[in-house]
Amino acid sequence: MNGLSIQKLAKEMSALVRVFPQKRKSQVVVFEGVPGCGKSSAVARLALYLKSLSFEVFVHEEKPDPFFLGLYLSDMPRYAFAFQIHMATERRVAMRDAMQKVQSQDNTIVILDRSIAGDWAFERHLRKIGWISEKENGAYRAISGVPPGCTLAMQYPAEWVKVLYLSVTPETSLRRVATRGNASEISAYDTAYMSSLQKAYEEVLDLYVPGVQTIDWNTDVTMQKDADGTQLPEEAIVPLVKLLNL
Repeated sequence: MNGLSIQKLAKEMSALVRVFPQKRKSQVVVFEGVPGCGKSSAVARLALYLKSLSFEVFVHEEKPDPFFLGLYLSDMPRYAFAFQIHMATERRVAMRDAMQKVQSQDNTIVILDRSIAGDWAFERHLRKIGWISEKENGAYRAISGVPPGCTLAMQYPAEWVKVLYLSVTPETSLRRVATRGNASEISAYDTAYMSSLQKAYEEVLDLYVPGVQTIDWNTDVTMQKDADGTQLPEEAIVPLVKLLNL
């Protein structure tokens, strides 16, 4: 970067965009990873950076129904299937809306904090440990928008969708979950759970999601502030932008 700070680079690039208006192709950007990997923080940083480059940015945050999430975390074997059905419905709508938006306008980025692939990873993990049956899997696939004879890849057209997988160790994910202070999460997750989920995640992405970019996200990063107090993303976001080729 020739010694340029990310703040200066962002401001200079934003100025160029304003001087030389251009039609830039819109994209859906998906962040995937286990709980505690740092998706939400990375989404916030990337969104801020892209806005500084004069993109119109829409963020779909991961916000499951609090009551439903609480039930699931209180008794995961009992509520595993019902919760996955709830999430599959939410993800299907989110991807549909994101695709409609980027296909109808230029200079637009829609960022998804987890998508259908992530939920397939959770479902695969829960099925392996016996909390979801093979019969339930058939219903789950249909509700997630993948008809019989089709694969999950149909939800990720390479022309429009780019997927970033933030890879962390189980220890890193558990440490970050602990810092969020949610007692239900802290008691529900352990090393064995995270290891099994991570394996399922990597299997689903390898099998069904073309062109996924895996990034080691074990290093802790924080938001920086400009002289005027505005939060700006730090150097860690630049590699993401390069991978996305925006």
